[in-house]
Amino acid sequence: MILDNLGLPKIQGADDFNDSAMFAGMLEAFNWPQYIPLKMYVVSRGKYTRHPRESKYKFSRDQTIPLFAGLQRLGLAALVDPDYKTEGDFISPDVRGHIRRCAGLTATWYQDAALWLAMLYHIYVNPEHESNQILCMLWIHHDDKYLKYFCNNYKYERSIRDYWENWRQESEFAEHMIKVIRERIK
Repeated sequence: MILDNLGLPKIQGADDFNDSAMFAGMLEAFNWPQYIPLKMYVVSRGKYTRHPRESKYKFSRDQTIPLFAGLQRLGLAALVDPDYKTEGDFISPDVRGHIRRCAGLTATWYQDAALWLAMLYHIYVNPEHESNQILCMLWIHHDDKYLKYFCNNYKYERSIRDYWENWRQESEFAEHMIKVIRERIK
């Protein structure tokens, strides 16, 4: 992992810092031992940035899910806007429930049902899809049955290694993430 002079991460397998908020959120959500100043991605409640200095793209749903998970884990739920609307991305009910949980609220039964459906879709219909966002949503969910079901029915370790080790060249984080998930689901 590369850190800039603000202490914010850059993925080794990336040319710029435009996935910095996603990576920082993942690091914090999955208990990375090094402190990352997540508050720097919060412009104001309801407005977030991919990187305070090098953000050339809109703040996407794929950035939102991990960053909000990291903020929640740090006890910074007040910085998460429960009604957040990304800059152009559709927010499905499962993601809306995740955002509500990260803001310290309760998801609706419908949002939890949508999470089950998203999880089943990921496992049985589109198993090659990147698992970062669904893992963040399951990791933050207060009921571990979601995470356990997903990990027992999906090749999550392979998915993590494919993304973080093979594509992003962050093998240390891949192994850390697998380790903390194994500990939690045993």
